[in-house]
Amino acid sequence: MVPVISGVLQGSVMGPLLFLMFINDLPENLTSDSRLFADDAIVYRQIHSVEDQVILQNELVKLAEWEQLWGMEFHPQKCSYLRISRSRKPKTYKYIIKGVTLAEKTSAKYLGVEIQSNLAWNNHIDRVTKKSNNMLGFLRRNLRTASSETKTNAYITMVRSNLEYCASAWNPHQKKYEQKREMVQRRAAVLHLTDIRTPVA
Repeated sequence: MVPVISGVLQGSVMGPLLFLMFINDLPENLTSDSRLFADDAIVYRQIHSVEDQVILQNELVKLAEWEQLWGMEFHPQKCSYLRISRSRKPKTYKYIIKGVTLAEKTSAKYLGVEIQSNLAWNNHIDRVTKKSNNMLGFLRRNLRTASSETKTNAYITMVRSNLEYCASAWNPHQKKYEQKREMVQRRAAVLHLTDIRTPVA
């Protein structure tokens, strides 16, 4: 047997609350903006000069110090950075945490929304529509004999909610992306899962 000197039982009601209380002070020593959600953390900053890049690197050092102080552990292999810019010659910098150079990504998923470095939304829309079409196939196979009301409720709950999630942030302004979403709606109508007169927001 191994003695447990910290932590709470997995699945406990108090576990998430205690964890949030434990990490709540993480942003206090940072000058850059940060966001915490469950066990995910994001630190971001507008980069106008090399000095801004150095400041952001120093924030990573502070995070590593916080980690040592409170007995947490960041996994550099799971960390990365995303440079959001439409400049043809964006400022480059190698960010390091715990001696490991972070991988640069061209897109990153955060809270269910895929953000691209050029602020395009085609990757997110492709992923959302593919997931929605797969779910339509699932509903078609499993609700063949269900009532129209049941099919509609299933569509709204499992497909439409996916299409509309965070739409206020990424709702496409380009017609080709809007058409991809509308194709899901039309397919649902063909499968008699919804009324095509009810538009997706």
